[in-house]
Amino acid sequence: MRITPAPPPPPPPLASTNSPLSLRYGGSLSRAPLSDLVKTLRVSPPEHFTHQTVAADRFNLAMELVDNAVSTGEVDVVVLNAALSVIAGAGRLRTGLTFFQEKFEECGIKPNSTSVKIVIEMLVGAKRIEDAMAFAVENGDLLSVESYSHLIKFYGDRGKLMEGLELLKECHER
Repeated sequence: MRITPAPPPPPPPLASTNSPLSLRYGGSLSRAPLSDLVKTLRVSPPEHFTHQTVAADRFNLAMELVDNAVSTGEVDVVVLNAALSVIAGAGRLRTGLTFFQEKFEECGIKPNSTSVKIVIEMLVGAKRIEDAMAFAVENGDLLSVESYSHLIKFYGDRGKLMEGLELLKECHER
């Protein structure tokens, strides 16, 4: 009879409160300057340090930030946009759209042009141009030059110059 060894324990989360770097910054890597994080990772990146672990930790920290801001009454559009940006960076399109539709309303915060830009960027990144265009039309009064640039670049990258030029003209007329 052959005995298989137990699988190794899962690696600690990147933002673990017992990692040497997080201990220097009060138990949270979110307080560590980016320069310290980069120096540490260049010297000896841990085995479990992957894009997925970083994205998951950033997502968890962002949700914790939002929860804390809501509970203390300090939530504002900047906090929600920061969380939305982290969600987008983690590639969680469905979560991002739900967050935009529900969390802003739940908190009584009106989205701004940055909020709209982040959602358009998520949709364009997921190659859902029809949804991005519908969202742009729905939120036209909040479209920024950056929002237009994501849409125009999508069309330009696909050789659809007429569609891109139409958007450029619309952007110029605003």
